[in-house]
Amino acid sequence: MNKNNFKNFILVFVTLLVAAISILLPGMALKSSEKEEFDSIKNVPAEYYSGPSETVIKNASKQLTDEQSLQMITGQWESKVSPADPEDCNLSEFEAKNLATIRLNKLLSSRLFPFSLSSNINQWYSWDATPYRVLDNTFKTYATHYWDITFTRYDHSEKHRIVMTEMGTILYVHSETKEDVPLKSFSPQSEFFSDLIIADQNSLNYLRSKYEGTAIITLTEDTIKSHELMEVPDKDKYAFNINKTSLYVPDLGSLTPDHTYMFTYTSDAGKESKYKIMYKKTDTEYSILLQPE
Repeated sequence: MNKNNFKNFILVFVTLLVAAISILLPGMALKSSEKEEFDSIKNVPAEYYSGPSETVIKNASKQLTDEQSLQMITGQWESKVSPADPEDCNLSEFEAKNLATIRLNKLLSSRLFPFSLSSNINQWYSWDATPYRVLDNTFKTYATHYWDITFTRYDHSEKHRIVMTEMGTILYVHSETKEDVPLKSFSPQSEFFSDLIIADQNSLNYLRSKYEGTAIITLTEDTIKSHELMEVPDKDKYAFNINKTSLYVPDLGSLTPDHTYMFTYTSDAGKESKYKIMYKKTDTEYSILLQPE
């Protein structure tokens, strides 16, 4: 083989070798990379398993009626309660306190509550409001809030606690007083116990001014087709179920009511709902509790 032919052979050989490497090497590298991917375990990014974002939850929750919110808070939807940031609530702490005052004034006028919390020069109350968030366990898409509010008279002779939804439904009221005068002769007017659930006109006006027309308010006399209140027979009136109240009054302990009433209503959608309303009174303490049936 002469020198020129040898050079040509080397040139062709190198060209073919480069071409073969160019074809085979990427495939080998890709196969090796794929094997590495399959053989390794990697953490899944949080967004793939953490559930809906807060924006999705907030937007979805706007569709809840106050009736559905009440069902979530009272555990008729499987849900979880946790402390809430006031900034995430529909009402501010001050607005929640104002709504609670309006609702208690309604109970006062209905003779369901014996104290006036209206402050004046001789009587004023300090207050504290704590919000809680309820998130549904099934889809983790719907959330609602409720407030636990305490009023304390300036001389510490009275203390009042109200647990209330952001639509003004009263779940629990407890009053303690050092003076027996307000309670000794007080007897609640049972025929008005529906006022715990059904929003009065003053609270409706307040809610609409704060929610700017976006609140879906359904628990009113105008929107509930029919409702009735009946006293539970003596043999059943002590059927207090702490499991049904532990979500919204976890520190309640036990309750032995003086009287128990069954509040039944039918919503516009035709769904019947039942709640027990229990109250207990001594000369220095007074409690009202709403419990789902």
